[in-house]
Amino acid sequence: MHRFLQTTAWSFLLDQKIASLPVDPFRIATQNGWKIYTYEAFAAVVGKSVAELIARYEKDGFAFCAKGDDTFVICYNSALPFSTCRWTLLHEIAHIHLGHINPQTPIISRVRTEYRSLLEQEAQGFARRVLCPSIVLHHCKAHEPDQIMRLCGVSRDAANYRSKYLKKLETRGMFGVHPLERKVEAQFAPFVRRYLLREAKIRSCNFWRRSIA
Repeated sequence: MHRFLQTTAWSFLLDQKIASLPVDPFRIATQNGWKIYTYEAFAAVVGKSVAELIARYEKDGFAFCAKGDDTFVICYNSALPFSTCRWTLLHEIAHIHLGHINPQTPIISRVRTEYRSLLEQEAQGFARRVLCPSIVLHHCKAHEPDQIMRLCGVSRDAANYRSKYLKKLETRGMFGVHPLERKVEAQFAPFVRRYLLREAKIRSCNFWRRSIA
């Protein structure tokens, strides 16, 4: 699963022409023609309450393939922290991109329970690799959770998880090995240069402020 998710995430970053962080799941959905609703907006469309949507589906969000035109629809709970909303949207985008949701299986809740957990693991792994690409974090020298939170717009739990994984990769020197990863590296190179320059300016300003104080 690891290798499959990694290469699929790299291909997705390349195909969607994502070249900066934080990744914008709203833009991804829009450019692919997928519809996005907040729970409040979707509840109004279907004549239900937000509480009913949460009880029937999930607290964070869900996605489905609409009948008739095979359009994908993503709904998310905007009452949750924005970092959670972004993760939820990418998680649901993962279900779409990985083929978990399709005209034959229009919504995850209809998948057999024993198989559903595997699909959720795949969606989480894909979202993590797209929102926090390790090759980009490596070049940005963003190894600590606080840095990853700020750079990728994810929650502390997600940043902690990614930080531990990234530090393992750093000890092994496992970067730029796969051809797809090198393409992602090149695609993000202008962003990395801008980020490092901005960080250097911030450090310089902080140094002079401390010197003057």
